[in-house]
Amino acid sequence: MFLEIKKESKLYQEALNLRYELFFESTRYDQSVLHDELEPKSRHFAIVESERLIAYGRLSFIEGGIFQISQIVVNPSEQRKGYGSKLLSYLLEECERAGSKEVFLNARVSAVSLYSRLGFKVSGVEYLSPKTKIPHIKMVKRRGI
Repeated sequence: MFLEIKKESKLYQEALNLRYELFFESTRYDQSVLHDELEPKSRHFAIVESERLIAYGRLSFIEGGIFQISQIVVNPSEQRKGYGSKLLSYLLEECERAGSKEVFLNARVSAVSLYSRLGFKVSGVEYLSPKTKIPHIKMVKRRGI
């Protein structure tokens, strides 16, 4: 089941913990790294089954019909079962409902094929994430594409 989760909920805290575990635990950053400038003004969505967090994603309005999807994580025990694609499709539907003209994300290079299947196109050049040093690339999906 898809849910929009609130920052004061137990599920949001579980999502933060999962994000930290999957993205930053191997770095020397503490958990404050999770709270960037988009965190407080973003909407937070999850796939939940039997009160258990399966997947999480963050949706941020940037400006003028432009949205950013970020922080997509899937519980390691549930990976490779299609939850990432389902969550991304749901987030794209939310963008459509909000009148988006463009949606972008900064994809791990290893996940480009997943985002490509959902209509995202590579935009720009590969770069290393300043926080994780993992190769990323910007991808964009424009309305009607």
